[in-house]
Formats: sequence, structure tokens, C-alpha cells
Amino acid sequence: MKITSDLSKTLYHRTEEDRAIKVLKENMFRLSTWLGTMMDKPKDAEHLWFMSTATRPDAYKRGNVVFVLDGEELNKRYHGSPFDYWGEEWRDAAKRNNRDSSDFDEAEERIYSDSPTIPNASKYIKEIHAEWWMPDEGWRAQHAFKRHRNLALFAKRHQIPLYWYEDNKDLDTLSKDKAKRFSDFPAGPSMSDEERSSFKDRGMSAYSYKKWRALLSVEPARTYKDLPDDYRKYLSTSSDGHLGFEADIHNATKNMRAEEMRFIYKLASQMKRVGAKTFKEFYGVMMDKIRRLHLEDRKAKASLIRALKRVCGQKTPRL
Repeated sequence: MKITSDLSKTLYHRTEEDRAIKVLKENMFRLSTWLGTMMDKPKDAEHLWFMSTATRPDAYKRGNVVFVLDGEELNKRYHGSPFDYWGEEWRDAAKRNNRDSSDFDEAEERIYSDSPTIPNASKYIKEIHAEWWMPDEGWRAQHAFKRHRNLALFAKRHQIPLYWYEDNKDLDTLSKDKAKRFSDFPAGPSMSDEERSSFKDRGMSAYSYKKWRALLSVEPARTYKDLPDDYRKYLSTSSDGHLGFEADIHNATKNMRAEEMRFIYKLASQMKRVGAKTFKEFYGVMMDKIRRLHLEDRKAKASLIRALKRVCGQKTPRL
């Protein structure tokens, strides 16, 4: 059953400043997937991709930028519904341990999609609110000012109102009477080319690249020779061989590195082709295919050896 619930009129998406800049630069929301953790899987949804939002700006406090989203506009193209990540058991446990149970109430509404991105993001962003955080000195201050400046420039490019707050508590309430403009703050130092290069996204490690390449080569493979020679080094046929990949998926969709996300998109396409509903199921199907291809390869070699023996005599030929 597909989710068809309406989204709230106004929604809030809180994120880190670097990710907010990426959204505006690409004019696109990159969605997360529940494939890396079953806790994120909606009970009645067929969609692999989702974007977390909240009905309160203070519900999800990780991140110093808040996008105010137009739920009515999103409703025209996307489905959504409330999603209780923690559940009543966590909140009850928090109360028993004298913790604030509101920490486990994220007032979450998820936007679901069959596609890994929501294009034309600026169309759905009504306002942007951000915390002006500036270290005292050094390269950290340079990098912070550059981030703030980029956020302001991209917001202006898309003609989206941007409000700055010196106190993170004001960001929780979006108190516009306490908001400031970018020009209200002192100009920061420029960042040198050397310092700037240290912040480039270096992509995924060589090991991770080869591991994903090995896995994603299985589905299109027609013969055993189509698999990478070193696939055994990166793929485990054990019952929990999928777990490392699930952790990679979870981390990739949180950090949104382009190289890693490219593999996640390709994975989603392959899962759809083989009809797998979960990554664990997909991984099992791929391991079964490897075993089948290996067996077919051994049988083909044995058949060839028998044929050559008949031609060359009893001496076993080299293959």
C-alpha cells in the first residue's frame, strides 16, 4: 500500500550548514533511504526514498540551518505521513530514567518518493533561518565565514529570505524579531587556497569503491568471468555479509558524498530489476547468483576438459 497522506501546510527541515549550501547550490534535495537501517522503514510504504521534516522548528535540533518548507506545494507532487522513529517505548523509558521524553519526540513527517532527489528545491523553500557561529580566530573562523557567505549568496540567488541568529535558542523558535542580516556582522578574512583545499570532498576510499564495484557487478553479470577477479576480497557469503554495506548506505545518505551516492542510486535500480524489497534480500540474491555462475563455470570447464581429452588422448590439457 502506498502512502497517500497529506503533508502539513508548513514543514521544517533542519540540517548542517554545508548540506544546506549543497541543497541551494544544486537546487535539489538529496533524499535518504531506509535500506541501511530497518528502523527507518515505514510500515506501509513501497518508496525507497524519503526526506525527514518536522512540524516544529525545534523538534530536530541537530544542525544550525532550518529550511521552512511549503507543505502545500510539496503535496502537489509528493506523498507523506507522520513517522515516529523512537516510539512510545523510548519515551516511557526516558520518563522512568528522569530524562526529558521530548528528546525522543521529533514531530517528524516524512516526504516519500520513488526518486532519490527532489529537484527545484527552491520552489518549496519559503524561508531559511541560520545560526551565526564564529570561532575566535584562525582557519576555523575563516571557514565559518566562508560558509555563512556562501549560504547568503545562494539564498539571494534563489530569492529566499534568510534570517541569522546569534543565539541557538532563537533558532529553535525562529524569533524573527531577534534575527539579523548578513551585513549586520563584521566581515571575515578570506580563506587561502591551501586552507580551502583541505575542505574538499575527497569522496570514498579506494577500498569502499572496490567493494561497491564488486557487489554491483553481480546483477548485470552473464558469466562468472564478468565478475571482478578480486570480488572474494570484498564480498562475504556469510549470513551477515550484508551488514557492512548497510552501514555504508546509512552513512552515505547522511553525508551525501557524490561518489558514494552514485552507488546507492545504482543499487536502487538493480533492486528494482530483481524485485528485492530490502537490501538484505538483494544481497542474498546476489550471493546465490555468484554461486550459480561459479557452478556453471566449473561445469563448462569440466565439459571442455572432457572434450579435449577425447581429442588429445588421456593427457589432461591445461586451461
